[in-house]
Amino acid sequence: MKNISAHMLAKKYAQAFFNVFGSKITEKKSNNVEDAYLFLSKNKDKLFYLGVPHVPAEIKIDVLHKILIDGHKLPTVFEKLIKLLVRDKRAPLIRLVLKQLVALYRQKHAIVFFEITSSHPLTQDQLDNVEQFLARETGCDIIYKYEVDNRLIAGLRLQSNLFVWEYSIRKHLDSLRGLTRYN
Repeated sequence: MKNISAHMLAKKYAQAFFNVFGSKITEKKSNNVEDAYLFLSKNKDKLFYLGVPHVPAEIKIDVLHKILIDGHKLPTVFEKLIKLLVRDKRAPLIRLVLKQLVALYRQKHAIVFFEITSSHPLTQDQLDNVEQFLARETGCDIIYKYEVDNRLIAGLRLQSNLFVWEYSIRKHLDSLRGLTRYN
């Protein structure tokens, strides 16, 4: 229950920030926000110290400023977000707030992130064709991460938070296994 409320609270902070400062976030800055989120995700254990009540607010603000604004080149308006979270004693939420800000930016600009997985390496032309297919089917701009997974057995899997397309021998074999369970 605690994680659910933390996600909901982070979403509210992100929405409020985005309502006021969203126009100042460009595609490049959105990428910087995502990089900062990924950095904080890799160092989640260190965020614990942002919640320690005996650590002075000035130190928390200074550390977050160095990480986010100096280190990841976030716009200086993020200083307001940092100070608000520290003042409200919710500094550890910064990672989740950044994640929500990236989602809000992508939603506003009709950008969808896909994981493209294939059973064998694809050429750049093939990847371009997949990206064009996804753009045509979703009506959105596509950002993707590509990887090879030989467990697909001669196939392709395209997955986002909202969409999944898979055409692989593995999928067909799995569906056949499902048929044999009920017969």
